[in-house]
Amino acid sequence: MTTPELLEYIHRRMEQPPTMVHAIVSIPDEIFWKITPEQAKALAEAFGTTVFLRLPESEIKFFEWLRRTEPAVWEDLWGMDIPDGESDEPYLVGMGLLPEMVQEARGFPICDLTTQSNFYFSIKNFNAEEIKPMIDAIMYRMENKVDVSPKELFLMEVRRAGIDVWRFSYFYRIPVEDVKRIVAELVEDGVLRYASSREDMSEFLEWE
Repeated sequence: MTTPELLEYIHRRMEQPPTMVHAIVSIPDEIFWKITPEQAKALAEAFGTTVFLRLPESEIKFFEWLRRTEPAVWEDLWGMDIPDGESDEPYLVGMGLLPEMVQEARGFPICDLTTQSNFYFSIKNFNAEEIKPMIDAIMYRMENKVDVSPKELFLMEVRRAGIDVWRFSYFYRIPVEDVKRIVAELVEDGVLRYASSREDMSEFLEWE
């Protein structure tokens, strides 16, 4: 779809529940993941303050997995008190987050937890002095079809786009606790910088 077609599509698909201040729109996976970053920015500018986006089915599937795997994290994300005039339906997010969601198909970022520790990483978390030779070595191995370790895969995913440990666990079917151990090792080795609270980690968010 072109950007004008997407804008018109959103206008036509908006639901306005009688008890809600914001409208809601659903975008199916086959359209959602084809939205370009430029188009996402245009949609966020047009609808970011007036429309809630219902997560596409693939994202709901991920968060239902999270609900089973780490219920306390799911509760932190989706179980908070709902302001008056809004829906108690989970999986509604502001349209303003769309550019971050479509970036490298990362989906909704888990980086704003309040009762649980955050485990979200971007290239800003890298220790610049330590990371370059490691990334160069990993890229060389990948180019030569040499297997890489889960730790090396994690570094490459962080390099590609911001990611949290749960999304990485889901993508690669590696237990969450194993991914957290990988993070701990990288922090101890001085490769990654880490902050668990949303206040302290704000400097590591790519869109800040």
